[in-house]
Amino acid sequence: MQKKNKLGNGFLISSFINIVLALFIVFSISIFSQTILIVLALITMINGSHLLYKAFYIFRE
Repeated sequence: MQKKNKLGNGFLISSFINIVLALFIVFSISIFSQTILIVLALITMINGSHLLYKAFYIFRE
């Protein structure tokens, strides 16, 4: 019997978006204003914490 992927495709898409945002922040420090980078960093951290919560919640089941 195969195990069903409980995290789903949304988890993979969200992880990919988080990685892209983090790389975008790292390589665009001198291009954009600091305010935009702070907002992008906050979005990345919120998304990352949501991914961790979802992964640990699935792991506990």
